[in-house]
Amino acid sequence: METCGLRFRFLAVFMVISEATGEFLIPGIPDKRYQQLGDVNLGGIFPIYNYHKHLPCGSSLRSTSILQYVEAMVYAVNAVNQRSDILPNVTLGFVILDDCKKPSTALSQALRFIPRAAEGNDCGPSVSNSSTSTQNYTENFDVVGVVGSMLSSTSISVAEVLGVFHVPQISYASSSDELSDRAKYPYFLRVVTPDSYQIQSMIDLIVYYNWTYISTVHSAGSYGETGIKLLQSLARERGICIATSEVVDHYFKDADNDKVIKELLSHYEVKVVVLFTGPENARELVASAKRLGAIGKFVWLGGDAWATRLSTFGSHKDGTLGAFTFKAYSEYVKNFDAYFEELTPLSVPSNPWFGEFWEKIFGCSLTDQGALCDNNLSLKTSTHSSISSIGSVIDAVSTFAVAIDELLADKCPDMTAAEARSCIVGSDLLMYLKNVSFLGESGLVSFDASGEFIGRYMIEQVQLVDNEIVQRHVATWNSKSHEITFDQNYTVQWSLSERLGEHESDIPESVCSKPCKYGEFYIQRELPCCWDCRRCRENEITVYNATGCLQCPPFTWPEQTTFRACEPITPTMLLWQDATSLLLLTLAGFGMLGALVVFCFYIFHNNTRLIKASSRELCYLMLLGILIGYLTVFGLVAPATTRTKCVVVQFGFNCGLIGIYAPLLTRTNRIYRIFNAGKKSTKRPPLVSPRAQTAIALSLIAVQLCMTITSAVLEQPSPKLTMPVATEKFVELSCELAQYGFLAFLIYNILLVLLCSAFAFKTRKLPDNFNESRFISMCVYTTLVVWIAFIPTYFTTAREYQKTVLLSLALIVNATVALAFLYLPKIYATLHFHDAPGNGGRRGCARNGISGLSTMTSSRIQPTSVYSTQNNETDVSALQS
Repeated sequence: METCGLRFRFLAVFMVISEATGEFLIPGIPDKRYQQLGDVNLGGIFPIYNYHKHLPCGSSLRSTSILQYVEAMVYAVNAVNQRSDILPNVTLGFVILDDCKKPSTALSQALRFIPRAAEGNDCGPSVSNSSTSTQNYTENFDVVGVVGSMLSSTSISVAEVLGVFHVPQISYASSSDELSDRAKYPYFLRVVTPDSYQIQSMIDLIVYYNWTYISTVHSAGSYGETGIKLLQSLARERGICIATSEVVDHYFKDADNDKVIKELLSHYEVKVVVLFTGPENARELVASAKRLGAIGKFVWLGGDAWATRLSTFGSHKDGTLGAFTFKAYSEYVKNFDAYFEELTPLSVPSNPWFGEFWEKIFGCSLTDQGALCDNNLSLKTSTHSSISSIGSVIDAVSTFAVAIDELLADKCPDMTAAEARSCIVGSDLLMYLKNVSFLGESGLVSFDASGEFIGRYMIEQVQLVDNEIVQRHVATWNSKSHEITFDQNYTVQWSLSERLGEHESDIPESVCSKPCKYGEFYIQRELPCCWDCRRCRENEITVYNATGCLQCPPFTWPEQTTFRACEPITPTMLLWQDATSLLLLTLAGFGMLGALVVFCFYIFHNNTRLIKASSRELCYLMLLGILIGYLTVFGLVAPATTRTKCVVVQFGFNCGLIGIYAPLLTRTNRIYRIFNAGKKSTKRPPLVSPRAQTAIALSLIAVQLCMTITSAVLEQPSPKLTMPVATEKFVELSCELAQYGFLAFLIYNILLVLLCSAFAFKTRKLPDNFNESRFISMCVYTTLVVWIAFIPTYFTTAREYQKTVLLSLALIVNATVALAFLYLPKIYATLHFHDAPGNGGRRGCARNGISGLSTMTSSRIQPTSVYSTQNNETDVSALQS
């Protein structure tokens, strides 16, 4: 009963029913019609005259190309009637009406195709099925189906009426997704793919060229608004952002269009604009872009509404260069072109619009008004151009013909001619229409389970070829596989090269933000494809899909390719071949050589009285400490790769120092006690023998060794990595010496040096010919200065490299000072004042056996007794013992 209610609603609003005849009146409806009635008739609705805002129809042809669509239906009907395999005993006819590109007018014309109520219909009164009319009533036509309309908005109006009365409708151009609603438009079909497919093909092309930031312009109404909503939805799913979405209407003036273009230009990052409008709106927008100097600043993506009518752009066609247009796949029908070019006003007298078309094409008149048309005029020599989408009109008619033929063959095989009409019911015909499958003018014609046409989209580009603006086919989009297939020999021409400063073959960029470089992280803006890039710190990598930074763990650094992982830093250390290492090793090597020479000299002169009197056992111990100090430099320079190396360096450092200072302290203490005791008595002080002195020195060394071993057990020296500054790619490998143990070793050795200094100070007033204490004083004082400078510098230096160099230099200076001040004077004295054979000495020999170096400024040695002038031998023996 709901269907009946809708039926009566339409009848109440749009028709004045004559109870006597069943005829109706629609005031102001266009009365021109193109008809050729047959046994079974099809209705046709085309936008022939132009749109008028206040009237049902305009007063002139909206385009000369529309007549090709009209005649395509005539051509298709005649082609079916000429075939013997389809409807062999039934003649197909047609009635073509004009909707004037206006939904209300289209609805009025659709009412002329609704079936009259038959007797016994439970939804309304019985109405005669006669197609006759009087001049007072709007004529009604008996049709089994309707081909049309072109615009989606007008097709919707037609479908709302025909669906209620179960009249199947097939559109040849309407692609709005609103018409895909089978609950709302159950009897609507089309032989073009819906806008959803067109939008998907656009999105796929946008994704193919990596355009992520676009703008859109759509026309007001069902076609534009429905299509742009789907585009926005698919764009969000594919990560494409829309900078601005503008709306245009058919009543827009130049100022309105200029405003739209200015808004598009304000988004300077956008190079791609989807133009989802009709041909008039598209033409006026392109004209506005030319006025504002915006040509070449956009790549237009045009919908099928104006893609098939680029010829209407006239002088503004050059503004579309580089544009991609999308339209249902169709091929030029050469047979129709030949048919159409043979037409003349005399050959189609029943076509009420052909005369006007002829006059507009040739600029002449068929009446007495103006220049008369020449009888020899022919469309072959006219300016009209063939239209590839004509094939869709032919396929729509063929779909009806195939379905009717199959329906009659199944349900009424014996019915022929006019009686076949009674066998055709709208609901049955719809079922057969959905199941057709045949090879049409542009490929296979078939429908899916939901009744949508399975087709393809052609992607063409407006290019300049031989100084002529043409649409060149570059790719095909398949609605079944949803894939773009580019022609192997296609060439794309970009019109933005001048603005972008790019080569013509380079693809223009249309992005809000370029991808961040490696090592940068994203700061998201409002739109998902717009962001700012910020650099991570030097020691950080990008994480969470480059939306944040994370500091690398110690001793690692971001790898410099993608900055997504940390890799170990190659440690810096002293190497044998480094200049600093070579300098240190050279100094240490010469020092060792010098120490070995002194050692050999002492061995060779081991029994010389001067050597014996200088505490030769302690001298050997000190020489060993000096050698260990020089050897430790080699250990310090060597790479700290093993724990053994670190242990050896720690023992070498401690043993080298204590090996010098423990014997030196023992020796200075002995000298002090000997000379201090000599002032009071001739009795020999205790513990001054070589054995006792050696024991004392070894005891002092043992303390240091115990401390070293304890420290090594508690805190084992081992290789360590240090990274002084976290944001600097610098890691050092060195031996980790226990800080407290190292300080304890230094304090112990400095204590020994201080004691040496104290005893050296106390022996400063020894006789002039015993100046060994002076050299000891110079040695310990110099050592103190070295260590006072070394200790704060060492502990305040951050770099292990510098610490190693400082420690090596301290050891070299310390050992060299000891070697220079404690041994060179004795070698000099031994070489120049050695003992004479057979007697107590030779020229310049110390008669009293002094162990020090005599003052060289005197012409002879002053014989000053140490203990007693009575017994010089006793004094010497005290020093030698």
